Amino acid sequence: TARGGVELGAAGVGGTFSAAGFGSLEGGLNVAGVVTATSYSGSGANLTGIDAAPSFTGIASGSLTNGQTVAITDDGKVTGITSTVTAALSFGKRAIFNKGVRNHSAEEPNIAYDSQSKKIICGWSEGGNADWIHANVGEVNGSNIVFGQEVILYEGDYATPVYDVNANKTVLGFRASGDSGDGKCRVGTITGLGVTFGPLATFSSGNIYYMNGAYDATNNKVIFSYTDYGSSQYPYAVVGTVSGDTISFGSQVAVVNSTCSDDRGQPIVYDPDTGKIVVVYVDAGDSNKLKSKVGTVSGTSISFGTLAQISANNCDNPDITYDTVNNKVVVVYRDTGNSNYGTAAVGTVSGTDISFGTPVVFNSGNSTDITARFDENAGKVVISYRDEGNQNKGTFIYGTVSGTSISFGTESVFRDQNVTDNRLVYVSQAKRSVVVVRDRQENNLGGAFTLSPNTIGTNLTSSNFLGISNAAYSNGDSAKIQLVGSIDDAQTGLTTGAKYFVQSDGSLDTIADNPSVDAGIALSDTEILIR
Repeated sequence: TARGGVELGAAGVGGTFSAAGFGSLEGGLNVAGVVTATSYSGSGANLTGIDAAPSFTGIASGSLTNGQTVAITDDGKVTGITSTVTAALSFGKRAIFNKGVRNHSAEEPNIAYDSQSKKIICGWSEGGNADWIHANVGEVNGSNIVFGQEVILYEGDYATPVYDVNANKTVLGFRASGDSGDGKCRVGTITGLGVTFGPLATFSSGNIYYMNGAYDATNNKVIFSYTDYGSSQYPYAVVGTVSGDTISFGSQVAVVNSTCSDDRGQPIVYDPDTGKIVVVYVDAGDSNKLKSKVGTVSGTSISFGTLAQISANNCDNPDITYDTVNNKVVVVYRDTGNSNYGTAAVGTVSGTDISFGTPVVFNSGNSTDITARFDENAGKVVISYRDEGNQNKGTFIYGTVSGTSISFGTESVFRDQNVTDNRLVYVSQAKRSVVVVRDRQENNLGGAFTLSPNTIGTNLTSSNFLGISNAAYSNGDSAKIQLVGSIDDAQTGLTTGAKYFVQSDGSLDTIADNPSVDAGIALSDTEILIR
């Protein structure tokens, strides 16, 4: 015990100071150099200059970037979390979206994607003694889908959800079967896995059927198309403007003064490169030829340009999508004049006109309930259909646009049973498409599946996430990894206060991937508290 203090290195005291037992320096110890100790006890409240953030230093297996998520390997090294992609079609397991009404069929299901909440919303008509429009919200986790509770909107059918990006609302249109078949809708707000709807709005007082919808991002408008039985079965379109949880409409406009086929109605799509709406329809007044027009929205109305013929054959089951990589419209349909083959044609918009290349067969069999969407991640068009030539199984295939034509890979079955009412949406957060169907061989349940042109693998497991790299390191370097409790400041684009999960490719997102692995809480747009 040195009650007056000990000064090492001063005159009279040299060499090394050591204490083998429980010695104490009651007057304090001033050290100009480095103090090394195997342990420390007592309060650290007055300690300064100490790196208190939990960290681990290991040997890097492969290169690491600053802020990269890191896993521990079997041999104790540290490696970046990455995904591997194999060029092979894949699909997820079925998720049932109408669990609350299992004794009734999920008829004509349709689906939209809310890009801000990163949720899907599904609408369908409950079959049974009366038709009722249902809706519920789903979240895509990797290849899996989880749905929330169903919400009943109104008595009706032909549910058509459209997401309005500007208003951050989903407008769900439908035919009000209890109100003489009027066209009605309600504006929905998604919160978590729930959705609430505003008051009813009417956009058509005629007896309508077979609705379709699209969002015009140039004019921030919702567009519905439908067949009006109150007006000689002509195809019509109407423009809606969302304000809060309400929507108002302009007057309906005839796409063409000709009777159109009921089957799938008049699908429409927004062309972001020209700011136009493209509609496709089967002209029953002209031998069921497949035709198309370009629509221009102005205020609360829409006008249509010159008619373009896609096929002179008898056709049905049309759908339409837009390839944002090649700036082309892609129309898919069943060519009943060519052995009911599944067929696709590529269209190019110019002003208020559209022209199409030579149609290409994607399924040499009887294809029905055909639907298509563009996979932004893959840069390909995904087509889902019921293959009547193969026991009505749910089938999908990917096509690649080149110029005014399209080529296809190998088809794959996602549901080895009889399905119908296929509808697709692309989910950018999950980098996958989601198809909803009615399962005819299982009580007409509503099922949803994720579809991907690739099989995606990852080195992330539910237990090997270690932390975040503190700097950039090369293979074999000693790498400092920030552990749980540390704050990493090398991120970008985070939402303050949001919880983040590690994704299968090593990135961070507010929605869990598969497996679900917590990353932490964002403290700012660049900082995350690892948890």
